[in-house]
Amino acid sequence: MSVFLTLTKEHRLFQQLISRLEHSLRYGEDDARAELRRILLVLLPALKRHEQMEDLIFQDPLYRSDKGARRLLVLVEGQHRRIGALHGELLGLLAQQGQVDFRRLRDLMFVFCEKLRLHFHDEETGLWLHYNQTMSRSLEHSINARASQQVRRLEREIRETWSVVSDYV
Repeated sequence: MSVFLTLTKEHRLFQQLISRLEHSLRYGEDDARAELRRILLVLLPALKRHEQMEDLIFQDPLYRSDKGARRLLVLVEGQHRRIGALHGELLGLLAQQGQVDFRRLRDLMFVFCEKLRLHFHDEETGLWLHYNQTMSRSLEHSINARASQQVRRLEREIRETWSVVSDYV
């Protein structure tokens, strides 16, 4: 399996969580709040794992020194900062639970989902394609082995976290 198939598998995990998040916004306010909380308690730690995976994959000094790569990495790092800011705001909202205006919460969720989808799209259509042109076969093999392990770990963590969250929240 190539590193890009591995990354696609990882992105599908997030797309499922994002879709579930968007779907929960159609519920009545009380049900939506409860479901949003459950999903965010799974999604937010998974996003940290996603950033770690990207660091693993795009840490290669030869790749980072390429001019085109630097431009793409700056774009992705900017997205990470914006997603990180939303991440922090969402954690604050989770702490306040029912005290936050539901319209504000809903609007923030839509923005969060849109930014995540844009982030994944930019990676798939820009960063990955460029990386594929600069990566050696041996580097791809090495990275794919580690990335595959990380995706399996992420899948397991999502399942375990979802189980705990579903039982206790």
